[in-house]
Amino acid sequence: MQISDESLKEFMALYQHEFRKDVSREDALEMATRLLNLYQLIMRPLPRERDGRATPLSEDRPDSGASFLKAQ
Repeated sequence: MQISDESLKEFMALYQHEFRKDVSREDALEMATRLLNLYQLIMRPLPRERDGRATPLSEDRPDSGASFLKAQ
């Protein structure tokens, strides 16, 4: 993903405003790229299953730890 000059200038201004410290264009580009990569990583949809640990609850697959949900 490429960062436009305008976006990079905005990032540099926000960084200076927040931290009261100027940052070089090269450092700002690296930080902005890392921030975008992190954002893309955390905004990915979760997999339906990952080693049987991160599965959504459903009525057709009862979860032994969620019996209180059916008691209502």
